[in-house]
Amino acid sequence: MAIDDNNVTFGNFGRRDKSGGGGHNDGGNGSGGGGMEARIARLESDVHHMGKSIDDIKAEMKDLRTDIKDHRKETASHFKWLFATIIIGVGGILLRLFAA
Repeated sequence: MAIDDNNVTFGNFGRRDKSGGGGHNDGGNGSGGGGMEARIARLESDVHHMGKSIDDIKAEMKDLRTDIKDHRKETASHFKWLFATIIIGVGGILLRLFAA
């Protein structure tokens, strides 16, 4: 599919400052215009906070995995006791029925 001027939209669609100028596509003084450094600093800050949040989530997931492992061990132990109790109970009932 060929691209021609009919498929391309030209114009400045960036958000403008309240000062009336400084859009990110206005050329400006060669420094990126429109507070480019401030926007990049904001992005860097946001990425830094996201990294901290991800690290916190990883730590909580590790704790959760440990809790799940402990719960599985406890559940397995309870199942063994429950199974043994059922076997002994059924054995006692059968012994009572056939011994009489």
